[in-house]
Amino acid sequence: MPVPVAMDHHHLAQSYALGDSTPPRKRSKVSRACDECRRKKVKCDAQSDSGDNPCSNCKRSGIRCMFSRVPQKRGPSKGYIKELADRINSIEGKLEIQSPGEDASRKRPFSSISSADLSTPAPQRQTTWGTEHRPLQPMTTPSDRFQSSPFTTNGLAPQPMPIKNDMQPRPPVAPMDGPVTDMPDIDQARDVDDEVFNGYLTIIQPYLPFLPSSKALIQDYLAQCPGLLREAFVEALSGTIHSFPSFQSGGLGDVRLAHTLLVEWEASDSTSRTPVANLVFLQTLLLMIIEADNRPLGSIGAPKESLLGRAVASANALKLYQAKADLSEAEAGSDTECQLRVRIWWSLVLLDRWNAVGAAVPSLIRDESVIVSPSLKVVVGEVQYLLIRASKFLSRASVMITNFQEPLNSTFADRMVGSFMDAWIEDFREDLPAHIEAGSYPVVHLVYWHCRLLAYLLNPSAQSTDALWPSQELVNLLVSHSQLITPMHHHFTVLAILTLVELTKVDKTKEDATRLLGEFSDSSLPASVFDGLVRDKIADHLRPPTSATAALASSAMEVAASQGLQHLADLATLSSAAVGKQDDAPAYRTALNYQDMGFDPRPLLLVGYLNVVRATQQAA
Repeated sequence: MPVPVAMDHHHLAQSYALGDSTPPRKRSKVSRACDECRRKKVKCDAQSDSGDNPCSNCKRSGIRCMFSRVPQKRGPSKGYIKELADRINSIEGKLEIQSPGEDASRKRPFSSISSADLSTPAPQRQTTWGTEHRPLQPMTTPSDRFQSSPFTTNGLAPQPMPIKNDMQPRPPVAPMDGPVTDMPDIDQARDVDDEVFNGYLTIIQPYLPFLPSSKALIQDYLAQCPGLLREAFVEALSGTIHSFPSFQSGGLGDVRLAHTLLVEWEASDSTSRTPVANLVFLQTLLLMIIEADNRPLGSIGAPKESLLGRAVASANALKLYQAKADLSEAEAGSDTECQLRVRIWWSLVLLDRWNAVGAAVPSLIRDESVIVSPSLKVVVGEVQYLLIRASKFLSRASVMITNFQEPLNSTFADRMVGSFMDAWIEDFREDLPAHIEAGSYPVVHLVYWHCRLLAYLLNPSAQSTDALWPSQELVNLLVSHSQLITPMHHHFTVLAILTLVELTKVDKTKEDATRLLGEFSDSSLPASVFDGLVRDKIADHLRPPTSATAALASSAMEVAASQGLQHLADLATLSSAAVGKQDDAPAYRTALNYQDMGFDPRPLLLVGYLNVVRATQQAA
């Protein structure tokens, strides 16, 4: 009886008996489905691979049933990719050693990519290029690459730039009165005077809130400062509040002594410059900047420009232009150090911009460094936020003033910028909330009318009645709020009065301008340095004519009286006709070089309206 099974087992055993223990090679699988069924991943019922009898799927689709038999290729293994990455890293390392000065702007090396975790996807069966089936992927737009978080309006603002890349804190100026380190009780803490602090809360804090609103918190900050800086702050605070002549209560302060102490502290060891000390230093400088505007002409003291420069340089070194307060923290209402940094920065920005437009000097802080954050209004308060919005116009006005060219001939560009000035202040007016009324928020309205007057004075096509309108509103607000005191009051007063003095020389506005000057002169406004200068200016302008002028006027009146009644009637008729013709004239602004204004205000602005008043007193 044959035994084929045993023979077969013996044959199989011999076939596996190789010289080594390598397992037999697996048989490669060949799909029996056609190309179309493989692509669709459906069962193929073709009887043969000749294609003569197509499968039901190809027959239904009306396509040729083909059997390419091309197996799908698998991707490389993770180990193979890792080996290639290591080889590339070693080659790049050798190249970096040979050429260390290679341009850094080239594309990033492969090593920066290969260092990440590499995951090989699960192998999938693939077909040829023409018959490969790829799932649809969602389209990626360029913006998707940069959008890493849900969209918010916080990302719309640009990043603030440093004030000046090479701007460092200026070296301290030599003290005027010599060193004061031997001053008694210099290391003993002094309390801030209650009446002085209340004066700060009334005069300065609503518009420039760079100090904490709590006296206890101020004392806490001062306790962390060296004795020199602490004494300088106390002296500067008291001296600044008393620089407003209407404030007479509380202990007196010496700003000159404060400056000397501040210089001594700046020259001392840098280890005492803690974050709190740096903030107190800036607060002291801001107080002295305000005092410099109230300083009588000819008195000794640190120049305002020097104080501003030191404050701006220190703020730049502390990167206050990047200061932002968290919205949740701001809503809590606490005077945190972060909030104080924001308030100090924006108070400095306001003081710099007002000084630039009043003294006709360039701003020390450029617009690129001044970016409004979404939480700013909550941190600084509504009034200062509106003052910050208006200060953007002041910045543009100061740029235009400091770029006046001699001779002062208006060009098309000047007229265009002048019209833009009017449009910018209109934007500010349109954005004012409805509850910001003149009775409740007089300072906001004073700032608006001041900017409106500047816009007309910078527009070569403006008319004299245009300049009269904001000047009248300024005088009315100043007179109706006669007890109001602010750090910007001298700006409102000086520009309005100097404009009215010029408008008294224009026939169309002479009567109204003279009346407004008289109302201001008769008012009982709080005493101040600039108020006295302005009243002297008005008195000089409204002074009665000299005897020679009076004699000429009397002679003219006698000649007029000797005329016949008919001649006087003719003159009256002609005068009425001229007035009617003038009233019927179009009110469009078409002048090219201040012809309709009646005077050219650019010399006044080019010198600086604050400097004009000071120069008038010096000449007297």
